[in-house]
Amino acid sequence: MIEERPLAELVGDLRAEERRRWLAGDRVPVEDLLDQNPRLLANAERGLELVYGEVLLREELGEAAEVEEYARRFPAFAEGLAALFDVHRALESGL
Repeated sequence: MIEERPLAELVGDLRAEERRRWLAGDRVPVEDLLDQNPRLLANAERGLELVYGEVLLREELGEAAEVEEYARRFPAFAEGLAALFDVHRALESGL
């Protein structure tokens, strides 16, 4: 039996790959990474971590990322995304 990689390790590797590709101009949508790794869809915490990584990349590259867009793209993660965006905004405003 083949042992599956721990999800935290998988997400870390995927985020590194996502970052490398985005910075090289290959803006792979996070949906592609989730499609290739369906275990992440069943784990809200790890799936959300990967989705939010795209949000952070977009902001780093000077783009706005809106919670409404991500809630539409990822309805299963909508509640968690709203909470993350709230915390992110609070941190940016210095609250």
